[in-house]
Parts: sequence; C-alpha cells; structure tokens
Amino acid sequence: MKTGLVVEGGGMRGIYGAGVLDAFLDAGLTFEYSVGTSAGAANIISFAAGQRGRNYRFYAEHTQNPDYMGLKNILRKGNYFNFDYIYGQLSLQDDPLDFDALAKYPYEAEFVAAEAYTGSPRYFTKDDLLPTDCSPLMASCAVPGYCKPVRVGGGLYFDGGVVDSIPAARAIAKGCERVVVVLSQTRGYIKEEQNHKAIYRFSLRNFPRMVTAVAGRHENYNRTITFLETLEAQGRAIIVAPSRAVPVSLICQDKALLDEFYSLGLEDGRRAAAQIAGEREPVLA
Repeated sequence: MKTGLVVEGGGMRGIYGAGVLDAFLDAGLTFEYSVGTSAGAANIISFAAGQRGRNYRFYAEHTQNPDYMGLKNILRKGNYFNFDYIYGQLSLQDDPLDFDALAKYPYEAEFVAAEAYTGSPRYFTKDDLLPTDCSPLMASCAVPGYCKPVRVGGGLYFDGGVVDSIPAARAIAKGCERVVVVLSQTRGYIKEEQNHKAIYRFSLRNFPRMVTAVAGRHENYNRTITFLETLEAQGRAIIVAPSRAVPVSLICQDKALLDEFYSLGLEDGRRAAAQIAGEREPVLA
C-alpha cells in the first residue's frame, strides 16, 4: 500500500515538522512519496537527503544571524527573509544540502509553489534542485507581503501555501492510498480570513490572481482540514499535529521557544513513528 508523507509549512513554525521528521529518520521510516509546502518543502528535502538535525539548525541556530531575516533585508533586497543567504551561502556552502544523497533517494519528493500570474500550483521535484541553484525552494517559501516573487526558469513564483497549504490531495492524486500528514497548528485550528488586505493588495498589485488566491486561502485551508479528518476516519490518514500550543510565529527568532517546539515535534513524532511502525505492513511499502 503506497503511503505518502505530507508536510505543512508555516514559517518558523516549521521547526515542529523538523522535529517530527527527525524522529521519523531515527525510526528508519521511509515513504514512497513525499510533498511539502514552504517550510514543509525545506523539511521534506532534508528528510529525503537523510540529514537529521539540518532543518533544526536552519530554524533555531542560523536564524540568530541578523543576515537571515529582518526589516533591514526588506530595505536592502525587498525580502524579509534573505533568500540569497538562506538558499545560497547556507544551503550551498556553510550547511549544505547533501545533493548526492538527495539524488540517490529512491522515492518521489515534491514541493509546491504558486505561479505568480496564474495563481496555480506548480509542483517541483527534488531533481529540480541543483548544487548551484536552490531557487525552486526559494519560490516555495516566498511569502506574499514578506517577499518578492522568485524567478525559476521563465516563471515567477510565490509561497506554495497560498494555493496548496497542505497538499494531501496531491499525494492522493499521485497514487497514495494512505497519507501521514504533519501539521504545524494544533488540532481544531481554523484559519481566519487574511488580515491586512490593503497591504497584500498593494504588494500583489501586479499579480491579481494571487490577490484572489490570498483572499480565499482560509477557505481552502479549512476545506483541506475537513478532507483530512474524513481520510482519518476512513483509516487512510495519520495526522501528526502539535499536542499542545507553543507560541511560535511565522517570523519567531526566540530560540527558547523554537527549541521547545522542536522538542515537541520530536516527542509527537516518536509516538507517530511507533504507530506507523505498528502498521508497517499495511502502510509502508
């Protein structure tokens, strides 16, 4: 039975997913298909490369460097997150992705970005990443309002979470009969309508279909949660969500909070891994 791994984003809240996936690596779990969005994209790529602890460093340690993110980056480059540093110097040199291991990973690994002009999802694959170019990952993480669109080839892209926050339907479409879904919000979370509409409309004034996508994001997100709960009731989904609330925001740099949320991910991930291992024959190939 083909099982997919689906990982939500959420900016710095992605450190919870980093903990869950590190627990999965510790347990030796593999999945025939994986897909992530935004921070979840970065998480599944390091997971596929087998680099335990790498995503923790990106959330909790590298973020302490003022070059990582901040208002000064908006003034200098138009991006709150300094992607040239994150996906350039860090990802290619200082704390590099293991491209050899990623290339040898025998299963599919995808991540989603939003096409800026059409508002449609684009699913990049691990093979779209090169030792000299991580721009597809930048694209998946380019949060509207915080970042400019990222050019990949001939297209411009924004954060995939705007159009497919939790790409479980993509996993089903790729032939997965069951999914393990890692969320960054606690169970019962309901996404509210986007605040600061005027700011988004202004920042996205050249991309009207992205304005529409942002406006409807909360409805799509909440429908996806309902879909996941239905799959769970049918025995077709295992949902891993924070077992308690930790106040980590999209742009949190509080290392104590980030460490706490990562540790919670490890704890919840170990419990989920035991459940998955107990169902290994029916769930994992």
